[in-house]
Amino acid sequence: MPTDDDHAEARAAFPVVLKACAMLVDRLDRQLQTTVGIQLTWYEVLAQLSSVEGSRMPMQQLAGKVMLSKSGITRLIDRMESSGLVERHSCSRDGRVCFAGLTRRGLSILRATQPVTAQGVDEYFAKHVTAEEAQVMAKALRRVLAAGQPQVRSIRASVSQAP
Repeated sequence: MPTDDDHAEARAAFPVVLKACAMLVDRLDRQLQTTVGIQLTWYEVLAQLSSVEGSRMPMQQLAGKVMLSKSGITRLIDRMESSGLVERHSCSRDGRVCFAGLTRRGLSILRATQPVTAQGVDEYFAKHVTAEEAQVMAKALRRVLAAGQPQVRSIRASVSQAP
């Protein structure tokens, strides 16, 4: 169980985590846009879709995976569909459900991003931490994500439903 001292250390570390995340996202985003022509959020969608059988998933589930609201994922999929990277599919059993699916072009672009993202992660993150530090960070951040996931979804849902 964390002590008050642990909380003080965590509070001190929090701004560093925010700055490091912002820097990593910014650098990877710029690197992907420069070399492959897509944004990091597009990469995240393509990677999520490629990770499931059939390379498609319900839009609502995809929104949760990439931390976007329903309207946010709709707008993003609109842009990605216009670029030929994804396509929408209706659910034959439930007309209210819409799937986003990876196209051949989307898969090709995803493959092109893999060496770029690997190099970026190595350059901006991996070479600065030991394997043990990476394991400790991953374990701690998984707990943070697990504890905050239901709350994040409810906040995003209420924001997306606001007038």
